[in-house]
Amino acid sequence: STSILVGNHLNIVREADDGVVTNNKPYKVLVGDEPIPINPKNQHPYMLPKDEVPKSVMVANNIPPFKNPVLSIIQRFLIIEFNKIFRNTDSDIKDLDDLIINSNADMEWLIYNSLEAYKEMVESKKGFKLKVSDAKTKELMYKHSKPVNYLVNKFILKHDKNAFDTEVKIYKESANGETTFSKPYIITGELNDLIVYYAKKIDGVEIPLSEKTGKVDGRILTKAIRDEFDLHEYYLDDGKKYSSRQDRIDGGNNVRYYPELIKSDLYDETLKSDEYKE
Repeated sequence: STSILVGNHLNIVREADDGVVTNNKPYKVLVGDEPIPINPKNQHPYMLPKDEVPKSVMVANNIPPFKNPVLSIIQRFLIIEFNKIFRNTDSDIKDLDDLIINSNADMEWLIYNSLEAYKEMVESKKGFKLKVSDAKTKELMYKHSKPVNYLVNKFILKHDKNAFDTEVKIYKESANGETTFSKPYIITGELNDLIVYYAKKIDGVEIPLSEKTGKVDGRILTKAIRDEFDLHEYYLDDGKKYSSRQDRIDGGNNVRYYPELIKSDLYDETLKSDEYKE
């Protein structure tokens, strides 16, 4: 299928499969700045010289997650975010070009990094490559390939698993409606609202929302919490295995909590902010 790249300058991918990329090799071949094998139908196979291999650009809402995002993969990405503030609002923002041009921070970033990339091109006598640091690229890949996990990490911290603090709990909604507690309890519904707010207004990421509630499905949120903090298996002092604990509280309702988890500073800061209250 690489024969469709012959004679083109750009290989533009409009969307990508959201399945996990388990094999890095095909991706490396396409964007590795090396010759690539061409096997055209009814013709002899040959190698396309690297200076004739088109650059690949992906224009998509989601970045496909890599099972093994090694440094050699991360270094091949340049992620340019278009914040969701203009594509997930009730009405589209007009004059997007003017909005970007009139942003001093955006223009300073573009000018500075363009000059740095130009200097590197001149010194190395290679092609022009505008890029950010490997650490920043890794963060952006994680942010957009696992957005719920990324946002969970903004609002929740993990503390000593052996210090089960009964005053710090993260609750699921009870069978008879959401149970409310005073601080420092982390309530799932409240956490869900914070995640939706940051996804839409701050971080500009795509998250799976229920058409009925407009929130993240509780099962998806629970999986993200357990995955990020490795809560699928651990042992308490009595030797029993738990991923969470349950109590009967508030009139006998069952509530589930994770004793190891506490709020980050951003959690309460966001709740108190005027922008969030609006």
